[in-house]
Amino acid sequence: MKAARLQVMGAVAGLTAVWVIVAGGCASEQQRKGHELYAHYCMHCHGENGRQNEGFNWSSMPDPKPKDLSNKSEMSTFKDEDIFNTISRDMKDTSPGGDKIGDDDFAVPTMPTFKYTLSEDEIWAIVAYVRTLHGMKLEFKVEERKTGLAEALKTAQEKFDQAKQTYEAAEQKASDEAEKKSEALKKYAASRGALFAPASGEAAQKAVFPAVQANAWLLFEGGKAKISPDTVGIPKP
Repeated sequence: MKAARLQVMGAVAGLTAVWVIVAGGCASEQQRKGHELYAHYCMHCHGENGRQNEGFNWSSMPDPKPKDLSNKSEMSTFKDEDIFNTISRDMKDTSPGGDKIGDDDFAVPTMPTFKYTLSEDEIWAIVAYVRTLHGMKLEFKVEERKTGLAEALKTAQEKFDQAKQTYEAAEQKASDEAEKKSEALKKYAASRGALFAPASGEAAQKAVFPAVQANAWLLFEGGKAKISPDTVGIPKP
């Protein structure tokens, strides 16, 4: 009887060990990565298990000290996004006259930001691991958010491409209409014995300058202009 009981106990112990291995293996890749990142970036202040007075920097840190990440009653009041935004945030100005720091601020001023150090996926991995420290799971659908952002980007790109095509079509239409009017005006001028040679910019100035030059000197020499044209940059032809 005793031997049978020992066998049953051994079997139960074996099943328990197997369950522990399986349960441990069920930890998501995201949580595993989060554990590695937490150990590297967070553990020295928050401690291995997220408890207060556990990190080796604890005694030298000013108030307010880090929250107890293992305290489910408190941590459950924060959304996953709140924790994410705490890790990835703009630093607050704690100098005199700087930002106002509320007593209930989760992002304590002594905590550095990892906004420019870690990727968004890495920060979400840390959030997923932090949730395990107080017996919760990450509820925020990271992949759904990434899909939504990708779809939004695709839609924005399609709208941009459509607007660009509309603009280019309108620009081409305006150019075609201007060319048609130019041809019509050219034919009209030819029918009246006039020379039609439209120009603009520097080419137009160069084309008209001889007429301006001749007229300016004609007026000066005829006594109708008091200032010599060469004093304003118009040499005598």
